[in-house]
Amino acid sequence: MTASGEVKICSREESTDLFWQTCGGMGWTGIVLSAKFSLLKITSTWMRQKTVLANDLDKIFHAFEENQAWPYAAGWVDCTNAHWRGTVFFAEHHEAAEIDASLVFSEAPKRNVPFYAPSWFLNPLSIRAHNHFFFNKKRKEEELVTLDKYFYPLDALQNWNRFYGKRGFVQYQFCLPQKNALEGMRSVLAAIRKSPEVPFLTVLKRHGERPAEAVHSFPIQGYSLALDFPRTAGIFDLVKKLDALVWDLEGKIYLTKDACSAPEMGRWIL
Repeated sequence: MTASGEVKICSREESTDLFWQTCGGMGWTGIVLSAKFSLLKITSTWMRQKTVLANDLDKIFHAFEENQAWPYAAGWVDCTNAHWRGTVFFAEHHEAAEIDASLVFSEAPKRNVPFYAPSWFLNPLSIRAHNHFFFNKKRKEEELVTLDKYFYPLDALQNWNRFYGKRGFVQYQFCLPQKNALEGMRSVLAAIRKSPEVPFLTVLKRHGERPAEAVHSFPIQGYSLALDFPRTAGIFDLVKKLDALVWDLEGKIYLTKDACSAPEMGRWIL
């Protein structure tokens, strides 16, 4: 539905310009009343997951590049480590021998954070300790995990945002083109290290090619980084510095996470 109240139908075959403007446009062409799309056919609710430990940022990127045959890839980066070590998780849908009750998806029981943590709970020391234990956690190199454990690990803990206290948190996410990705990520992480701000969670993802017409889609061929910072007075100054870096690296930010960014960061890479 457009601003005038007119309802239009668009697709790859009909009103194609409006269709591609709407894809990734986050509602700027109007309100999406209904949508139809194809899903991937699967035979079970399990994922085959491969875990790779990497002792520095170069090895993290090497793991991503060496495992491009895996359709899903996401990495965790330890920003408190001098070399930015991390863990990369690759996955593909497990093929069941026959289609049966394994397609019945049941959410696992969830734990709850019953109260807001005090503002001092997440600090450089506690974040460093968390990262140490996460990196050294015993994991199998390959194993079967559930859909939600791979795609939505944070959802296993209800109200996890309360760890940040009532001040809340700021998530900063950006995507860099392939040509600038490794050195660009290094520059961004170095800028964070020079600041007093320490992200509790840092997630690196590899993105493949997108349709050329989908100019508003956030992912571009390259890598994105999502950083969760406790909301402090200094986070606004840091975001300004990160915005400048991302701009110079021909990247872009995710516009649903633009709370602290300058308006110019709404540009799109064509």
